[in-house]
Amino acid sequence: MARLRNSSRLRRKAATPGLDETVLVLGEQGYFALDPARLFGRRAPLEVELGAGKGDFLLAQAAVRPEHDFLAVELNEALARLLALGAWRRRLDNVRVVPADARSLIGLFLPAQAVAAYHVYFPDPWPKRRQRKRRFFTPALASGLARTLRAGGLVYYASDWREYADAMADALAAAGLVPAPEQACAGAQTGYGRKYLAEGRTLYQGVFRAPSDAPLAVAQRI
Repeated sequence: MARLRNSSRLRRKAATPGLDETVLVLGEQGYFALDPARLFGRRAPLEVELGAGKGDFLLAQAAVRPEHDFLAVELNEALARLLALGAWRRRLDNVRVVPADARSLIGLFLPAQAVAAYHVYFPDPWPKRRQRKRRFFTPALASGLARTLRAGGLVYYASDWREYADAMADALAAAGLVPAPEQACAGAQTGYGRKYLAEGRTLYQGVFRAPSDAPLAVAQRI
């Protein structure tokens, strides 16, 4: 019941007239397949956060890097609307929010080589062996990230579970991406990152890059 009450409060808080037409991207708006240039009204490097939650990290990045566009993907519609409201109130024209399953978005709707960077921070680790089939980050997801990354594009990831972080790295390597140790990961700047560090936990994080000599492809609508 508490979850239902909290969800209702989030929906009421984010129920702002006009928000759906500006920041929040809904399927009925005709944006699927998702064309970033149409979505933002310009061509700019696109960064995507998967499972963005309330968007603390993404909104902060969008504010200091207006030359980049930021797409937040959050399955929980109440959280997605709250995130969109935060961007709308801050007048961040370079933010869009999609309340959708990120796996479908990457696998079906985003064009090839459309993304400059992905951010995947602290997905649920489902640590028990029998639960691992529920994990969000899988080899299939890594393949989708590789397909939609532009040449030289980056994937930032973090987890508080070492085994899961290692599994992410293995999946990205199997998808043809290469480690980029010179790039700093921003997992500690997220809400969960700050929480886990305050609790004394270790953050396991890394960055992978799409090969810069990958053949360029013309982005096609799906």
